[in-house]
Order: sequence, then C-alpha cells, then structure tokens
Amino acid sequence: HTFELLTRYSPTNKITLGLDDSFYLTREPGDYDPLTGQLSDRRKYYVNRFNPSVKYLINEYLSTTLGYKNTFVNYDEDSLEDSTEHMGIFDLRYSITPTASIGVSYNYIDKNYDVDVSDYTAHLASLIFKKEAKFLYFEAGLGYNYRDYKDDKRGTYDIPTVRLALKGQTSGLDEGPAKTWAMLTFEHNFNMSGVSENFIEVDQFVLKGGHVFIDKIITDIQLYIRSDDYKDFQGITENGGYDYREDDSYGITASVGYRFAEWLTARLRGGYENRDSNLADYSYDNKFVMLSLESNLDMWDTNMLKLWW
Repeated sequence: HTFELLTRYSPTNKITLGLDDSFYLTREPGDYDPLTGQLSDRRKYYVNRFNPSVKYLINEYLSTTLGYKNTFVNYDEDSLEDSTEHMGIFDLRYSITPTASIGVSYNYIDKNYDVDVSDYTAHLASLIFKKEAKFLYFEAGLGYNYRDYKDDKRGTYDIPTVRLALKGQTSGLDEGPAKTWAMLTFEHNFNMSGVSENFIEVDQFVLKGGHVFIDKIITDIQLYIRSDDYKDFQGITENGGYDYREDDSYGITASVGYRFAEWLTARLRGGYENRDSNLADYSYDNKFVMLSLESNLDMWDTNMLKLWW
C-alpha cells in the first residue's frame, strides 16, 4: 500500500514552501532503500516520511533550500529494525546558464534504532553538476559520507560518494512526459538504512526505460547490477571458511499498464532477481508478478497539491 502527498506553495516570487508526506506498507525492505537488496526478508512493515522544506530564490542565478525529513520504520512484529531518522537538508544551487547548474548539498542524519548498537549520526556532503539539452539530461555528483556510530566498538566509517546519471527522451525535456525515454545511473555510497549486520558499501548500475503506446498503454523495463560489501557481517563461506559477506546481484523488471484516465492506471509487473553471496545460505533467485492500481491526482494548477496511492 502506498500513499504520497506532494504540496508546493509560493507566497512570493522568491519563496516556495513544500510539505511532502509518504506512507508505504510493504514486505520488501528494498522499497525504502534504493541501495539495499534485502529481498529474502518478507516481514510486513511500514515506512512514513515527513518532509517540510523552504526554497528561497536569492537572485536569478542563486537559490537555496532548507528542509527537514523524518523517517519512521515500524514492523508489525517486535524488531530490532524499528527506527526513527531525523535528517537536516541544505542545498545551495548556482545557475551557470539557463540549462546548466552547479550545487552544494549537505545532509546531517541522526538515526536511532530500538536497540542502541545500531544508532549513528552521519554527515553527507556533495558537489553536484546538472546539465540539460533538448533531449538529454546529465548529472554528476561527487561527495563524502562520514558515519559515526554511537557504540564505541563500531567506531566511524567514511567513503567518497559518486552519482552519475544520463537520461534521454524523444521529446524536449520542457515538453512534459515523453513517449519514449531511457535512463542510466551509477551510484557508489553506503546504504542509507540497515541494522547492525546490514551496513554496506554499495556499487550499483541501473538502466531503465519506457514507451507509451496510443497514449493509453504504458510499458517500462528496468535492469540493475549491484555489488554489496558488508562492513560488519561475517559468516561461514561456501567452502567452510569464515569471512565478511560480499554479494553480487542482478535483476530485471518489466511492466505494462493501461491508463483509464490521467489519474488512474492499472499495471501488471513481473521480474527476476538473482543474488550470489560468498556466504552459505545467502544466495537466491526470485521470480515475482504483481498487479497494482495506481491513482495520481493533481488538484491545483499554479501551486501544487498532488496525491498518489
């Protein structure tokens, strides 16, 4: 089950206020962390994210955004993974040209689990370049992620972060949704969720694309390749040794949907996933099929109030 609320309101030409909230009830931990592949754990849980923000246009070239995000995770059963996360958000962006910009982003995270051994604070800083052409979008980000666990035995970890994205479509980026599009991304970072055994350095490639037939039939496909290097999860290997866990995963998902109206779409989705782990009993493959009914309501034109479930 999914519910999303997106609102934007501009009281002046320089200020834009945002208030977003999302709620997910699911059995797949990967739903709330794009850099995690814990698909073997099917316990039911929900995630709620609350995100107010304010954007201020300093001048025609420079803008800044301040925000706060609260993420609450709760399992139906008592679980060590129940958690509350507080995130402070700062972004400063400079428009070099009408189609190119460079920005500095900083996030402060304070995450608390029901068991103290996994609590941590983190500092994420990034320098991000964005460029748009008629049919193409490019993004490159370099940064630094520093994580400090409150348990002295676990200590601190740091990593350089990378994000690259390239998107192409058959119509102009300023002309609304395209009939045909494709996007390739690469990310190198720590996973942004997890418990004591699930602290991972991740490399991930994702290729996705889609096409709309006769304005009613919506198709898309997604492929991913991911490498997970666990920092504090050890176990028995396939040959009987003892080592830190390392996983290599790949998967493909395809869907076809029918748009009954601008706000209502039925979608059939299926896919295959495979994980190869160096530890015994952690490799698997998974096939799945899912039918969903999606509703998306844009309730205002000038300012925005958007509901999706």
